[in-house]
Amino acid sequence: MRRTIDLETVEFASTPQRIAARLLDIVIVSFLFAVFLSLTGIEVNTEAGLTGDMGLGAWVWFLPVLYLAYELPGTSYRGQTLGKRLMGILIVRKDGLTGLGFDRALTRFLAIMISAFIPFAGILALGWFVFDPTRQNLPDKVAKTFVIRTPKGFFTREIQSHTSGPNDLQ
Repeated sequence: MRRTIDLETVEFASTPQRIAARLLDIVIVSFLFAVFLSLTGIEVNTEAGLTGDMGLGAWVWFLPVLYLAYELPGTSYRGQTLGKRLMGILIVRKDGLTGLGFDRALTRFLAIMISAFIPFAGILALGWFVFDPTRQNLPDKVAKTFVIRTPKGFFTREIQSHTSGPNDLQ
């Protein structure tokens, strides 16, 4: 179930909140990655390169896949990951609906990953929210989303619930 939030009455997430939420998410995914490696009994050869034995360099390419599996369900359904929830922020669509939907969540994630792999330009694309009046970075602009502070009472019935229908998609 999606909820509609009046974007005129909310505050955009602050720079420290956004950075802390992202860092928390990175720590959580890294922890899950370490648990995965230990549970499967996979040993990482730190002396191996990108060829041959499964060295650390080869396993690093697995992290974005794990990050996708972590971020996509939360942002598409609720607009939050665990890090965002702990920091009290929420991603909403430009029309005020919470839960981005699979397409926007995937678009936002791919824009983050592409931006992260472009030296210097990626820093500007991801850090643009510091200078933007609506605190949107490039992935937010591409996916047509805002990151806001979670409104008081958001997890109670104080906010009118709204089930999206086919006419709600834009």
